[in-house]
Amino acid sequence: MKRAQVQAALLIALITTFMVLYILFLPPEERAEILEEGRKNITAEKEQTTVSKPKLLLDASPGTLVFLSDKRVEHFIPNFNLIAEAEGKILKKISSIGISKSLFSKKNRRILFDIDPQETKRILFSARVTKTSGRLIATLNGENIFNTKVEEGNVLIELPNEFLEKSNELELSVSSPGILFFLTNSYTLADAQVVADVSTKEALSSTQSFIVSDAELSGMEKAVLRFTPTCDPDAVGPLEITLNNNPVYNSVPDCDSINRAEISPTLFKEGSNTIKFSTVKGSYKPIELINVVSELKKIEYRTYFFTVSDELSNDVKNDKRKVNLSMTFTDDISLKEGILIINGKVEDFSQKDSDFNLDISERVEKGTNSVQIVPSKTFSVRKLQVKSE
Repeated sequence: MKRAQVQAALLIALITTFMVLYILFLPPEERAEILEEGRKNITAEKEQTTVSKPKLLLDASPGTLVFLSDKRVEHFIPNFNLIAEAEGKILKKISSIGISKSLFSKKNRRILFDIDPQETKRILFSARVTKTSGRLIATLNGENIFNTKVEEGNVLIELPNEFLEKSNELELSVSSPGILFFLTNSYTLADAQVVADVSTKEALSSTQSFIVSDAELSGMEKAVLRFTPTCDPDAVGPLEITLNNNPVYNSVPDCDSINRAEISPTLFKEGSNTIKFSTVKGSYKPIELINVVSELKKIEYRTYFFTVSDELSNDVKNDKRKVNLSMTFTDDISLKEGILIINGKVEDFSQKDSDFNLDISERVEKGTNSVQIVPSKTFSVRKLQVKSE
């Protein structure tokens, strides 16, 4: 260690020693006053540090606040048609058929085919007749449907719907020669086929969608679906309606009249909702005047709570600390309007900026405090905070 440094250290030690001795030999009253003043300075520095430190009292994300001016919300759905379109389908195809009957023998032909009765409308048997004698006979599932003399050329036999089943048997035969027992009646058919008009299921359903907000969903008391179908009641099947895949209606509606169905609020969801109309028979051309009406109870916007301690309450009253409320919006373009209700006291706000700040020191109370945001326009709040500073 250098000599100058040693001398400096000795000097500091001597000064410190003389100061301690000086304080010790002071009268007791003066010594106590000096020591007390030092403690006050240290305490004041600590208190100043504690007061300046901000504290987060409330931190929330309210999201979208929807303003609803009416007690009902109506969702309009576009008109549409449910048309039972059908396309021809070959159920069975046979290149050649030979049938005959005499006194001692007979040769018939059975044709088996399956159908879906709900989708199949009209079924025909067609063939080209190249040889003919006697009457051509056709039975469907044991029921006689054709018994006629047919000339060479094309033959067309319609298979009645009342005799059709899921699995079917069409039998072709020829009449007996009767008293001319030595003769044989026979038919030769070429390019024979059983064809049907089969409905396409895609044409018998229509899916629409509409948006339900969070405020509407939380305030929904009941909902009603209304629609007016144009149809023939004797030619259509039941109309099935589902909301978000949940059945809400399944019946043959009153054609050319307003129909209604109540829908439970529990079947709705926030955001996009899907309503589907479908049938298995007939045509609805069109279904119109469709709407879903929500009837709302009084909307209660969420209330947020925060606590003010005894210490903070005293500091606020003594102007040592302040309590600040801030809102951060999702944009700085749209107008945000509404009121803040702080412990029952109302504060208006209206601005386009994305940040809002308000000194609420005079409104806070010791213990539990409340904040509620009531919108006058629909907007989104990304963050709601209350801080002591």
